[in-house]
Amino acid sequence: MHHHEKASTAMTFVEVLASMRRILSAEKYSQIPQLTSSQPMNVREPFYVVPPDCHGTKRAVLIGINYTGQTGELTGCHYDCLNMKDYLVNMCGFDKKNITVLMDDGKYGMPTRDNILQAYQNLVAASQSGDAAFCHYSGHGGRVRDDGDDETDGYDETLVPVDYSSAGQIRDDDLYTNLVGTMPSGVTLVSIMDCCHSATVLDLPYKYRANTTGEHELNPFSTNGGNLIITVFIIVSVIVVILVAVFQV
Repeated sequence: MHHHEKASTAMTFVEVLASMRRILSAEKYSQIPQLTSSQPMNVREPFYVVPPDCHGTKRAVLIGINYTGQTGELTGCHYDCLNMKDYLVNMCGFDKKNITVLMDDGKYGMPTRDNILQAYQNLVAASQSGDAAFCHYSGHGGRVRDDGDDETDGYDETLVPVDYSSAGQIRDDDLYTNLVGTMPSGVTLVSIMDCCHSATVLDLPYKYRANTTGEHELNPFSTNGGNLIITVFIIVSVIVVILVAVFQV
């Protein structure tokens, strides 16, 4: 995201997906961007990150993990995280005091499994109707055998914390329990997950693909009051997921 980019756009969700598909095709990527939601929605409505009518407090949790000194070390996740912080402050009106940053750089809190889940829990606890919440994760993603018999493919999608070798990975079920499913009604949650294997990280029931024109029911889903959850998947060298969750009163 560039400094001069506006925090909102007149493009619709369909136009965003189509634009992403063109960019991917030009770079010889075969992945197809997707949008998923917890209930049927009009995919031709204007796309947004922070709703234009949001007048409450804006809070964010930003996570960047380079896995410094470990197998599979990355190089750009800290840069992604700080870029996102700059964008939220300068383009979206977030106050720095309301942004929690976890990075394995020795300067911020460490992105351990416990710290990540606690940050999500704190975000939920602080949020109230009318607020906007934002989460960004840049790091490794993974897949592990489903332990709850709720995945049609037999696997849970995961985030990989810096201490994954000892503490384990963060399953999609953990994200639902600690973030989405407990967010208070009336809060708008937007999350970007920049990692591999994240295309079904929240298992939302309705899907729109950039080469189709309709929704497809996948599985049941519920939040604190039948809230609308929208997910847009942007796939580059890794998968970037924009989760727009509108928690309606």
